[in-house]
Amino acid sequence: MRIIYRHHLLQRLKERRIPKTYPKLIIEKPEQEYFDVLAKRNIAIKKLHFEEKMKNILVAHDVIEK
Repeated sequence: MRIIYRHHLLQRLKERRIPKTYPKLIIEKPEQEYFDVLAKRNIAIKKLHFEEKMKNILVAHDVIEK
């Protein structure tokens, strides 16, 4: 699987001081997965350590078949 980070995501990771490895980790091994029918996006959620607490972190992403 190839994961491409968009500029918007990279900017948000930097602003919020979220480790750059988190989106890939969440997409590859989510604890929960959903499909947002309104936005037509896949949603992956995983509980990770952030800001000295365990928090649910969400990644909205597209799966593009080759």
